[in-house]
Amino acid sequence: MIATEELFQAIESHRFSAIVNVASNFKTFLRALASQPELQRLAETMVEEDARKLVLQRILDLSGKEVEPDQEHPGDVAVAAYLWLLSVKDMGLASMAAQRVRESPRCWWAKKLAERIHSSPETRSDSGNGSSIITGTASLAPHTGQTHG
Repeated sequence: MIATEELFQAIESHRFSAIVNVASNFKTFLRALASQPELQRLAETMVEEDARKLVLQRILDLSGKEVEPDQEHPGDVAVAAYLWLLSVKDMGLASMAAQRVRESPRCWWAKKLAERIHSSPETRSDSGNGSSIITGTASLAPHTGQTHG
């Protein structure tokens, strides 16, 4: 789990946020996420249910943090990254996480993604991996073939 913790730290860093946060639109943002090696490595670990649950817990922890009223949520990009991975790997967990993120203050990218997951027909039917609904394209991350635990 130490390697996973290091990936979490990298994804939650200012460096990662700065690289991905320059996107001008949602599709570009998702492409920027998908191109990040840290996120690709985390995706590889998510074939295991325990890893997916760790990512879910990370989303819940970050999205529940107090935020200054006049500032962006410091975990916005990381929460969006984790939520996107869950939507590709486990739509059931992604749907649970999306509900919490939708209530999280001061998020931009994460909330945008949570709204798409929430409104996705795949979420309501709990089928598929959600990637085509969220990105409008084929999956940008490896798919495990599992929809939930």
